[in-house]
Amino acid sequence: MSESSGSSTGTSSTGAAGGESSSGGAQAQAAAAAGTDAGAQDTQGEGSAEAEKVKPEGEKAEKKENTPKEGEESAEGGEKKEEKPPHKYHERLTKAFPDRKFEKDEDYDSAMDEHLTSLEDYREKGKKANQKLLAVFESVPEAGEMVRDLMAGATFREAVARHFSAEDFTPTDGDPDYEGWTKNKTEREEKMNKRREFEKNYAANLEAAGKELEAFAKEHNLDEKATDEFLESMEKTLEDFNNGKITKDTLTLMRRAMTYEQDIKDAREEGRIAGRNEKIVAQREKEPDQTGDGIPKLGKSPDSPDGEEHKGGYFEGLRDRMKDRGIIAPDR
Repeated sequence: MSESSGSSTGTSSTGAAGGESSSGGAQAQAAAAAGTDAGAQDTQGEGSAEAEKVKPEGEKAEKKENTPKEGEESAEGGEKKEEKPPHKYHERLTKAFPDRKFEKDEDYDSAMDEHLTSLEDYREKGKKANQKLLAVFESVPEAGEMVRDLMAGATFREAVARHFSAEDFTPTDGDPDYEGWTKNKTEREEKMNKRREFEKNYAANLEAAGKELEAFAKEHNLDEKATDEFLESMEKTLEDFNNGKITKDTLTLMRRAMTYEQDIKDAREEGRIAGRNEKIVAQREKEPDQTGDGIPKLGKSPDSPDGEEHKGGYFEGLRDRMKDRGIIAPDR
């Protein structure tokens, strides 16, 4: 009994020890597995960091652009502010009126009314012109054919020679259009002669102007640059006149040019007078001071000869004159 009991006890101890050994092995396996998982997680984290480092620059820039700025709401946090679309006729009206600013609907409405009115007027004038041309081409079909040749690239004389003869343009006396033809022919010849005369004079004037310009530049010591600047300034002034632009500065410039000679003459006269006045003032400044008590000086008398001085003053001279006149005795 005792041996069995001991054997049982030994067996139990051995089983207990074996169970503890089995439990310890399981714990070790679990710990190893946990370490493996942790290592895998660490490895995954390091891989993610490395992947983040090697991301293309384009993806980083895109991420940066998608980040909402301070003061702006994100797409999820709020609605994005939308720009107001332009007026539906914005492109047409800005093309028709490039110098105008369109800031409100009334600006577009006003411009549209003006644009439509202009188009309607143009269309109406075009209708009238087309009606007149149709009437001409119906009455003279050759004229329409000639215009068609001109539009196709023919010269005027080529088109005329194809559809008309020289006799067609020369009426005889008694024809209904002879008087009008003669009048128009005379006016055309006079206009042509005037134009030829103008071109001839213009060429001669240009040649003379070149010589005058060279003399002017030499007289005023102007180099080529200064001469060009002077001509550009004068050309701008003349262009303003031709365009109807007249300013006070332009009028002042023209007046000075027209009154230059008289202004020089007046300035010389003013200078002469001023110089003479300065001379008079200088002479007066050299004279002794004539101010006093109001009593005449005794050295001179109106009756005494110029330059004569009398010793004794005024009264001595008076006595001498009285002696000469016999008023008092000479011995006194």
